[in-house]
This record gives sequence, C-alpha cells and structure tokens, in this order.
Amino acid sequence: MADDVEIHLCGPGDEELFRQIADDVFDDPIEPEKLARYLTFPNHHLFIAIEKGIVIGQLTALSYEHPENRPGDLFIDEVGVAEPARRRGVATRLMQAAFAFGRERGCRDAWLGTEVENLEARAFYERLGQKGEPVIYFNFRL
Repeated sequence: MADDVEIHLCGPGDEELFRQIADDVFDDPIEPEKLARYLTFPNHHLFIAIEKGIVIGQLTALSYEHPENRPGDLFIDEVGVAEPARRRGVATRLMQAAFAFGRERGCRDAWLGTEVENLEARAFYERLGQKGEPVIYFNFRL
C-alpha cells in the first residue's frame, strides 16, 4: 500500500512541489507559467501524490455547476501514476481524495472517460465499482 505517500490538493503557492516529478506522471513536461495559472482557477483541481519529495502521481479535475436546479458534477480529466508506483494504491487514494472533495463541493456525480483500448485504466475503474458506458467522442480542433 501507499502509506508513506502524501495526497495533496494543490493551490496557489504550491509550484515548488513540482520540482521533482517521476516519469510517466504527466503526459508532457510541466510549464511553470501554465502551472501557476492553473492553480489560480477556482474550479480546476490538481491532486498530487508525493513520496520522499517526488511527485509520483496526479489527478486533474474540474468541478462545475449546472444552470438547472440540480447538483454540480466533478469531471476527472486525467489520472497518472509513475510506473514503479503503480499497483500500490496511489491511484485509488487520488480518486478517493477527488471524490471526497467533490462531495464537499456539493457534486452529485464524478465522471471521466478513457480510451477503449486502455485496458489497465478500464480495469482500475471497474475495481472502483463502476462499469463503463458506451459514448461517442467528438474532438473539435480550435
């Protein structure tokens, strides 16, 4: 298990925590200016898993309100854990932290998407008690 791993919800001023990031945590290198700006957005959330001063996992999410009379949702945009830290409960703890945070913000549901061929991610989400639902995905280049 990941008992020696700290899960941290980042905010403005936490940029220094990103000095050391393990491989495979993020898809691309972190840009300091973008990170600083991201951390100021009130509905953008970045959870990180830290072990011995190194970021070994991350989860980005967006919380949003609906204009109708219903609770908001939490969209989990991305989850990444360094290969050597996988299967130690890090991703589960990141998801649990995001779910608890969403509940605190009044969100009713959390949702995410993954590729059909991403069998590892799909198995992980199913172990959390969910079954995938078929959707059609459109990607508009702007």
